[in-house]
Amino acid sequence: MYRGFESFRVTVIAAVLVLCGVGSGKNVTLPELPAAVQATVEREIKGFEIGAIDLEKDDSKVVYGVKAESADGRQSKTVVAEDGSLMKKDEQIRGEDLPALIAESVRKSVGDVVFYRIIRTTSFSGEVEYDIEADTEDSEIVLHIAGDGSITNKDVKPIDRSSIQFKGDLSRARDLLIKLRNQLKIAVFGDSRGKQGVNPRYFSGEENLKYPMVLNFSEDGEGLGRCKAIIEDYLPLAPNLEWVIYATSPRIFNRFYENWGADSVQVGSAYRTDRMGWGVWKKKNTERVPRSDPALKGRGREIGYEVDDRVGTDDFAAEDDREKARERLSRGRYELDAKRINAFESMIGVLEKRNIKLFTFTPPIHPVSAGQPCADDDGTTSEAYDELVAKMRAFEKKYSNFYFVDVNNKGRHNIPGTDFADMDHLNKHGSKTLTLMLNDFIRAFDSGERIAGAKSLAK
Repeated sequence: MYRGFESFRVTVIAAVLVLCGVGSGKNVTLPELPAAVQATVEREIKGFEIGAIDLEKDDSKVVYGVKAESADGRQSKTVVAEDGSLMKKDEQIRGEDLPALIAESVRKSVGDVVFYRIIRTTSFSGEVEYDIEADTEDSEIVLHIAGDGSITNKDVKPIDRSSIQFKGDLSRARDLLIKLRNQLKIAVFGDSRGKQGVNPRYFSGEENLKYPMVLNFSEDGEGLGRCKAIIEDYLPLAPNLEWVIYATSPRIFNRFYENWGADSVQVGSAYRTDRMGWGVWKKKNTERVPRSDPALKGRGREIGYEVDDRVGTDDFAAEDDREKARERLSRGRYELDAKRINAFESMIGVLEKRNIKLFTFTPPIHPVSAGQPCADDDGTTSEAYDELVAKMRAFEKKYSNFYFVDVNNKGRHNIPGTDFADMDHLNKHGSKTLTLMLNDFIRAFDSGERIAGAKSLAK
């Protein structure tokens, strides 16, 4: 059986699409193209959204390179001559979109596979070729297939999927997910604000203290793509998961914030193994793992740590410091990215199908930010912040599994300045304060109170 792998994201298009010398030339827009070029571009990128158009000179001839992306993250690059003729097109396609002739050629050559990546190349002469990467449980496969179905290159690499090590920022959390997957009830995501601000120890009461049931996947600079990749490709491996909690910094939806982040997850043989639940994931693990397990030692950031009641100091207590903070909050540059909003909504839908609830909240910013032109030091303008909150409220009305609380409320919240390590990160005491608040939200939601339960906990 062939399975198209739709969640794969290519974040560095040059690594996948090598195109006849077209590089970073003059950037132009679709209306600026000659009529013949515009007609070809519109025909060839149907179903894709243009990301950039570069005007280049190739051997003194003008060519246009068009980068585009589909709604499900597939990439394409099209090169068009000045007279409108197609010079070359590389397009990532899904497994189900392979012509029957090509699919049958794959099956006869290597049997049933799971497609990892398929690039279809169309040359100026109209010839079509396919570069295919695919997997079986015991091998990784690379095929180059001509349009008539003949295989011109084949490489089958045997692989022991049970011994593969993941390399990247997910490796620590992945190890814990493998060990705790059957008892995991809550998964937490976010950037550094979620990493420092959410302490898994303070969820779910006594049972979680004995047997960790909450895992914090947050990572510094995390983009929406990283979160989406883990939710779609890894969380299905946790059969008892009930909640996903997402500390949604507004910047992840900002068109000017470039970090998508999926490439830190969707890479290498370990990922190709994990997404199918092969290797170590097939081992049965029915016994609950206690917090005292030696393998959990030193993993407080991911599974939680105990915090005493010592209160910190407020870095913005002095007027000079407050004035400097207000200066940082005086200038913004923010534009909601529709593609990221759509990606976020698709993530809600994926979780809804699995009967998993998603609780999204705005991470608190130091109260010195209240009333300033920007809601945070990422440049989120007050107007953009309101627009984002309205989007989240709309999702809450649309999806029964989606819950949203504007904890930050543009700096007008109940968390004191002494609970902050800096402008936008909580200290350890603050992480306990926030997590206990989030736990109360979860309890309110589980009892059917929704926003009514949340409003009593925030200004």
